[in-house]
Amino acid sequence: MFALMHASANQDERVRNIITIGSPVDSHKMGLLAWLVRLSHDQIDFVSRQLGNIPGDLSSAAFKMTAPLKSFTRYADLFINLWNEEYVNDFDALRQWTDNFIDYPGEAFRQLVDDFLVGNKLKDGRWTFGQRVADLSRITCPVLAFAGKDDQIVPASAVRKVVELVSSDDTEVRVVPGGHMGMFGGRRAVAAVMEASAQWLAERSD
Repeated sequence: MFALMHASANQDERVRNIITIGSPVDSHKMGLLAWLVRLSHDQIDFVSRQLGNIPGDLSSAAFKMTAPLKSFTRYADLFINLWNEEYVNDFDALRQWTDNFIDYPGEAFRQLVDDFLVGNKLKDGRWTFGQRVADLSRITCPVLAFAGKDDQIVPASAVRKVVELVSSDDTEVRVVPGGHMGMFGGRRAVAAVMEASAQWLAERSD
């Protein structure tokens, strides 16, 4: 999202290509978490102002609530795959990541909630980035957007809008295996996302 915002707000000619992974553009097509945020906007705003920075533990808990059943079944999956060293290593890496989110700056969090999740300003070309407006129609470089087939936080419908909003003639959306984190942290991420990204960039680089 920051790459899209920077390129559109600053029209930085040094940005030759953009690849996004699970990056929402249309927040109103996001999943349950975004809907709950819009529904509870006033309460979230009040609590965030009392807390200051948003604790990482709170962000981690909210993330896990998007798939509560998975929080339990994943340990059953781990038990079944204890013989598989690669699976265990992947499991441990993702567990450490989701259990150790860093604190989120309070003002940035409120802008994310107000302007993006509630106002959907990125899609409408009205989101301010610094002192400038991030209008995605100003982006003319090639754009590749990955969406997770099983992503419950940012479904493909929230990602696809980017190809309609940018002005580039070279755009593509690829739906790949995995959830929001599995796209770049799961076992199939290397082939589906990393190698695919490298190939896509190679074809557009001198």
